[in-house]
Amino acid sequence: MGFFQQHAEDINIRLTPSLGLASFDDKSLDLAIRFGTGDYPGLESRLLLEDYLLPVCHPSLFDPEQPIRPQLTRMPMLIDQAPDVQFISAEVEEALGFSMEKSKSKLYVSDANMLVEALLSAQGLAMMRFSLVYELLQRGQLICPEAVAVKSAYSFFWLPRQRIFSGIRSSALSTG
Repeated sequence: MGFFQQHAEDINIRLTPSLGLASFDDKSLDLAIRFGTGDYPGLESRLLLEDYLLPVCHPSLFDPEQPIRPQLTRMPMLIDQAPDVQFISAEVEEALGFSMEKSKSKLYVSDANMLVEALLSAQGLAMMRFSLVYELLQRGQLICPEAVAVKSAYSFFWLPRQRIFSGIRSSALSTG
């Protein structure tokens, strides 16, 4: 966000996180960014970013001198109850080589911020969206002990008020 604000100083941004879809009815909203499937009746959505889930934990939970898989199976599992994570458990378990549900200790969390805090407090292993933890991974505050990434069922979409797209070519919208 800071980068965007530095390069688009004349644009005002209002962040309003919610589970409900924002309304464009009062004309005060020009653009919404949603995490979901992209199916929003009556609105045009454009893919902004796909996301992936990967196993993440605190570095203190790992002994780099020991084999990875046995350490993973002994770790408490922090289980995200978000819908996009619920549907990929079989893929993840196959990739990791063990059942997360059979873990002795499980903590079920329905809020991503709480889950990140639990990871930073070295409470266990969780499948996390890359978009939520990439900076923590870069800084070494969290690690991805096993090279497993599963595409999330949800992605980030932007939904503009319809008039914004008039006259804008698709190529102007791409970041790449």
